[in-house]
Amino acid sequence: MKKIIFTLVLSLAGFSLFAEDFKYNNSDFRNFVGPGWNGSLIPYCSVLGIRAATYSPGLQWAYKGAYMDFYYPDPDKIDGKKHVDISSAEKIKSAVDSAMKRVSNASKGEGKREVLKLRGFIFYNPLSGVSLPDKLAFMDALRKEAAKSNPDVKFIFILDDISKSWLAPVSEIKDARALYPGAFPDLMLQKSRGVAFLENAEIYADGTVKKSDVGRACFENLYDIASELRDTALTAVNGSWSTYADPKGETGFYGPEAVPARLKISSLLPMWENLNNTPLSERVWDEESKIYYSPTAYMSEEAFGVMSPGKNKKFYFVFNRPGARVMLPKGYTVKFINTITAKFNLYPHVRRPFPPKHVAEGKMFNVHMWMSPKKPNLVLERDDGFLYLQGDAYTNEAFMAELEPKP
Repeated sequence: MKKIIFTLVLSLAGFSLFAEDFKYNNSDFRNFVGPGWNGSLIPYCSVLGIRAATYSPGLQWAYKGAYMDFYYPDPDKIDGKKHVDISSAEKIKSAVDSAMKRVSNASKGEGKREVLKLRGFIFYNPLSGVSLPDKLAFMDALRKEAAKSNPDVKFIFILDDISKSWLAPVSEIKDARALYPGAFPDLMLQKSRGVAFLENAEIYADGTVKKSDVGRACFENLYDIASELRDTALTAVNGSWSTYADPKGETGFYGPEAVPARLKISSLLPMWENLNNTPLSERVWDEESKIYYSPTAYMSEEAFGVMSPGKNKKFYFVFNRPGARVMLPKGYTVKFINTITAKFNLYPHVRRPFPPKHVAEGKMFNVHMWMSPKKPNLVLERDDGFLYLQGDAYTNEAFMAELEPKP
């Protein structure tokens, strides 16, 4: 197999592929989702170790004991639609006070007890429909006020086009960063599919934006595995981020159970590669064979898989076709395997998985099938470090493998 570490998009921007050092953990502010699923969202985040979610009305009432951070969306709008007046210093102060009051109400659940903690704010195309200087002044003032309760408050921008929707307009204001330092984003996410956020050299021209400052905020194409594979791989090899942040429901998915397993895993993969601190030098996209692999993840047209960050090592994966295989994380072997629900929980009737059976080819796992716990299917772990699907009953179903270090 010819190995190709993809470098084109970085050379366009004048960056070296391995120039950035990083050290992330699960508390990183970029470990978030935001589709506004409320009751379905908190247990889903809890299982996957996702620490923050975009707020939508009712999120605090869905609280189930897993303390979470939240991002408040478009704080200069009422009900997410109508812009408040920020045309003067006095009106900016009033708008900031109003936003912080709404944030306070959003954080409190039953008995007015704080159950959600403000992590920051999300702005969708923040310069749309408002005066640029006024919006910069508002965001600068908002960060200063929010920092009184959270000194590490973050701003995330979700943009139609990172260059045209933010960088280019702001560059026209002389000394904007010096005048409004609090208005600038900590993370910029492209709203649409594709990797324009990597390929557009204008984004990186002045050296203030790095690949770790950008990412995507949407699911890839449900019906185009090739594009999903390429775009996810390029996002990962560049150390950029991915999530899905769609509180307005534009994806059409009403909850995590409506999202195909493959899309959930490809959305998590670049984020988890970063949170696992997988070195960029070990993230490989083979353009010829259409395979991405690293010590902690694997993607091909036949299977996607990624190891969750944190102490409890779990490998989430999906087979896309019969007879598929997926590579295990480096240095690990499988303790047990189970199919999991659409929210990535174990099914209630399969909490005691079958132990593996040692066969000539390796370890054979009987895996419970969700439709019938009495009819398990087979997954084989071979000595070559891959898992092989035996049969076709489990294509497009999510699996979770509990990992342990190889002896």
